[in-house]
Amino acid sequence: MLQDYWRNVRRFSPNGWLFLSASALAGFGIGLFFLFFNLYLLRLGFLEDTVGLVTSVTTVGLFVIGGQ
Repeated sequence: MLQDYWRNVRRFSPNGWLFLSASALAGFGIGLFFLFFNLYLLRLGFLEDTVGLVTSVTTVGLFVIGGQ
């Protein structure tokens, strides 16, 4: 079953590989941004629960905007 999956993945077109690569890099960049943003908020003196609330509201907002 796993071999069939990898066999199909290897048949992706170059554009498919570019899309997957761009998506992975974008996800990594967004994750890195939120990591540093959370550390920045902590450094400003916000409590951890406030930082968690900001992160949660941001995630829900992105989901609502992206879901339309």
